[in-house]
Amino acid sequence: MRKVLALVPEELAPGFLLAGVEVASPKPEDFPRVLEEAMSSGKWGLVIADSEYEKTLSPQRRAEVFDSTDPVVVFV
Repeated sequence: MRKVLALVPEELAPGFLLAGVEVASPKPEDFPRVLEEAMSSGKWGLVIADSEYEKTLSPQRRAEVFDSTDPVVVFV
């Protein structure tokens, strides 16, 4: 069974941790790299990311992320 990862700022991490979700809190400038590592690891079935991080992605990368089904990436 694949896991859920939340990529969110530190202030949002406790809520996801309480829900049993693994959490990482990258700096905005590190988000593209962290997301790439998460997507290529094969460990995650769902990646939840803070919508503020979406702004750090190029338009082409954003389209690739939105089209991804393995893992599914959702910005909230």
